[in-house]
Amino acid sequence: MDVGSRIRKLRKSKGLSTHQLADITNISQPVISRLETNSRTADIDSLERIVTALGVSLSDFFADERY
Repeated sequence: MDVGSRIRKLRKSKGLSTHQLADITNISQPVISRLETNSRTADIDSLERIVTALGVSLSDFFADERY
């Protein structure tokens, strides 16, 4: 699974910019960008904050690619 692409797809489907997602999750915008381009691997804490902000569970993030 391409975690970065999945984050980007979910973020865009919610109409959020990387800056907005960074503000919501308290993760810096450069880190969000690096996660989306797979230049950085997300730790579980960061990934949980991101998927929660995007309105999906961690299990749905990995199990369901319809979002």
